[in-house]
Amino acid sequence: AIDFGGTQFWKTPSVFVALNSLDLGCGRNLRLRAFVDNISTSGLTWHIDTWGDSILYIGGISYLAFCDSAMPVGGGGGGGG
Repeated sequence: AIDFGGTQFWKTPSVFVALNSLDLGCGRNLRLRAFVDNISTSGLTWHIDTWGDSILYIGGISYLAFCDSAMPVGGGGGGGG
């Protein structure tokens, strides 16, 4: 699991995931899936899965979490004081 380290999004962010490292067994087909789930305003869970006879020794990801719009400004109707 990844904790956003004190950063608190105001809503559940969108997340882009990219593979950044792989150490694979040779002589077999590569079957690999990388994804995130359990996304919240404070963190997420990431996965790298294989199936069949694929062998993954090490796998790593990079991610970018972002909100697609500005935080709403609260308060009703008026300017400053």
